[in-house]
Amino acid sequence: MQNIPYTYDQGRDFLKAQEIVLYKNPTFIGPTTGIMGIYHGAWWYYLLSVAFFIFDGRPTGFAYTICFLYSFSFLLFYFFIKKELGFYPAIFFLSLVAFSPYLSFISTFVINSGFTIPFILLLLYSFYQYLKKKGVFFLFFIFLSAGFIFEAQVSFGLFLIPSLILIFIAFYFKKIDVKKLRFKPFFYSLLGLFISFLPRLLFEIKNHFLQTRTFFNFFLHPKYYNPKSLISIIAERLNLLIDYYFKIFTQPILAIAFLVLTLITVFLFFKKLKNYQKDFLKVNLFLIAFIFILSLFYKDNFWSNYLEGFSVFYLPLLTFSFYLGLKAKNNFISVPTYLLLIIFLFINIFNFYKDLTNKKFVEEGLIKQRKVVERIYQLAGKNDFCLKIYTPPVIPYTYQYLIEYQARIKKYPKPNLDYVDNRCFYIIEDDNYQFRLDKWRQENIPEKGKLITKEKIFKDITIELWKKM
Repeated sequence: MQNIPYTYDQGRDFLKAQEIVLYKNPTFIGPTTGIMGIYHGAWWYYLLSVAFFIFDGRPTGFAYTICFLYSFSFLLFYFFIKKELGFYPAIFFLSLVAFSPYLSFISTFVINSGFTIPFILLLLYSFYQYLKKKGVFFLFFIFLSAGFIFEAQVSFGLFLIPSLILIFIAFYFKKIDVKKLRFKPFFYSLLGLFISFLPRLLFEIKNHFLQTRTFFNFFLHPKYYNPKSLISIIAERLNLLIDYYFKIFTQPILAIAFLVLTLITVFLFFKKLKNYQKDFLKVNLFLIAFIFILSLFYKDNFWSNYLEGFSVFYLPLLTFSFYLGLKAKNNFISVPTYLLLIIFLFINIFNFYKDLTNKKFVEEGLIKQRKVVERIYQLAGKNDFCLKIYTPPVIPYTYQYLIEYQARIKKYPKPNLDYVDNRCFYIIEDDNYQFRLDKWRQENIPEKGKLITKEKIFKDITIELWKKM
């Protein structure tokens, strides 16, 4: 767990969680998005605040919390599938999740965009129950989930919420009797969105609807940094959605095999499903299609994390196809289905065993910055000292949080930015753009300074001690 990814974003978010818990300074808004003036929601910071409180700010505690939340969400969905489809489809679903390289990675990656995953599962569950039981109360959970997905990753929500509205129009518009139109479905839907958007709404009221004005200005007068043709946009989005499917599997051949199984079983046995199950698969498929279509309207750079968690939408389709394959009385379908499951489990268990027995340990992520900070305190002791830090993103949130943690837990002094006894430590990370580092050195190292010691902690991180002459 010490090797979890630890970058600018994690350091920034951990510092904000610390501010909320220790200094009782709540926030109504979250991290920045790719659009200047638009922010993700604040719920992410409050989840991190819970983790901070439970683990007293230990950096790995955030990863433990995220891992537990995701694992618990998938486990609940496992029991839901077991109840609806049986033990073997549920085990198949759990195996897809447990062995997925992408879902395994994101389960310990403390990033706001990954916060979409538990709510995608809640959205799918709520839609299934809504179609099965016709209870309008499930509309509350459908739109609550969509709202939280928007708050976690604005771009995803911008495509998802209109897609949900389009689905309700496409599926139910003809069934609506205007004379018998009830207020309750709209109330539950709007209440779900209102609760998820509440911190953002408070922020907007406080700041004279700053984001709302920015949002409309962005869509009415878009500024493209890298505009693309429609053909290239379609190809890019298709590749992204295909990539999210292939990320579920450790081997491309497995992804192709299960895709073929899905197409065959759904084509041959779709009619054997119950009506609400058919509707659920249609909704799932339409969500994928509508999100894809709406994403085409965004003509600028489109990063993969804009749809973080999209792989989860493929899991019900795969699980239902496996369920249909098992139920098929035709041995030409059922036997290959069992055989494919055995091959799938064998390959993944073998890969898991190989990773487990691999004793090679590569120091990456959190452990590197943690060791650098620990080394600084070994050199400085509990005396006052100066410390300057260079990291390529310029603002060294990663080190700042670890220094705050060490100072609070071990009662170490916090460093100064001014030289102490004419000396100052420097933490310097390599930068691919050397001119930026050279400029920073000129601005932060005295012209007549003398290098006392230089220690390379990692191949890309150096500690230097300079003396002002």
